Amino acid sequence: AGVPLRDDGTPAAGPGEGTSRLLDPPDAHERRAALRALGADALVYLMPGDDVDGAAVVVPAGAPALWLRLPLLNKSGAAALDGFLTDAAPGMAARDAADRDTASRDARIKVPRVLEGICEWAWDAAIGPLLDDSRLELPRDRPARLVLIPVRELARVPWHAARTRGADGTWRYAMERAVFSYAPSARLLCETARLGPVPLTDGGLVVGDPDTAGAARELPAARLEALAVSDCFYPRARYVGRMPDGGPGTHGSGTGEEVLRWFADPDGGPVVHLACHGIVEESTQPGDSSYLLLHQGEHLAAERVLDVLVQGSGRDIALAVLAACSTGRSGRGHDEAFSLSTTLLAGRVRSVVSATWSVPDAATSVLMFLFHHFVRGQGLAPADALREAQLCMIGRRE
Repeated sequence: AGVPLRDDGTPAAGPGEGTSRLLDPPDAHERRAALRALGADALVYLMPGDDVDGAAVVVPAGAPALWLRLPLLNKSGAAALDGFLTDAAPGMAARDAADRDTASRDARIKVPRVLEGICEWAWDAAIGPLLDDSRLELPRDRPARLVLIPVRELARVPWHAARTRGADGTWRYAMERAVFSYAPSARLLCETARLGPVPLTDGGLVVGDPDTAGAARELPAARLEALAVSDCFYPRARYVGRMPDGGPGTHGSGTGEEVLRWFADPDGGPVVHLACHGIVEESTQPGDSSYLLLHQGEHLAAERVLDVLVQGSGRDIALAVLAACSTGRSGRGHDEAFSLSTTLLAGRVRSVVSATWSVPDAATSVLMFLFHHFVRGQGLAPADALREAQLCMIGRRE
């Protein structure tokens, strides 16, 4: 997943070992070593069934693999999920697609109800049985640390937000019981663990809502978010795009060339935060399916970013935050093989925060600021920082 491609979509000859390794599945020993290196308790494959039940295959960090039969992940369960996603699709087109017209406003109103249904289904179908299975011997004195690899259409589900009613009638969320991370493949997880962590500094790149020349609606909260994140946590970062007053950023207007130049710069810093439009479109052509929408409507495709990361400076990046809609989703099928997030992981970025669904402008900005607060201010690892920020957003933290 996420390797350089030829025009026909087949893997291209890359820089040798790195490219070939991404296509080489790891053995059980490698998987467990990676989990231990990353401090995770288990790797969990969620697999939908067709004419049979679905399953979760669990690889614990220190025990033999096991599997759980999950009847609700069969064909009828998948059909229910497809129905949810079909209902939500009109309201998932952009970070702020709410009020372009009456139809999209109506769709935006419908999305929360659809998402609630998906989260409840996710608990019943997989997360509840997984967390409650005594064979896993998950820790009881701290949140479990799980890495999920959802297969096919299951990659569209926000499993960490799965929920169920507690005994007192209040909603209980999966993220309260576990720290969830996602991986496109076990090989990419093992490669990230093998490379080791990259220290954070106060340098990097921040992109704040470039002027798309009418190709997409403006994101005023994203500009405030970008400037606040830059000023408070990464004061030496390059800022491109627009300032909150609409003026150009201090280091440029947010062109594709500016973004790619940063990725190629060995002294660019270890963090990139993209507060802009991310687009996913159904396409079989390279460069057309998953891209950032930048200055004057320019498309910066996932494949172009990977080319620079693979052939460029060879530097390591600690963290990429894609505060744009659908940056974790591919337009060429259900899995993440061509998404921006997977592209960055394949390019040696250690941690990527991305969205699978369309995200609201204002609420996303608050979540992103909280995330960086926990990363930089509290020194938490990205997965823990994101969980803390999410718990704040649902009222589980003061």
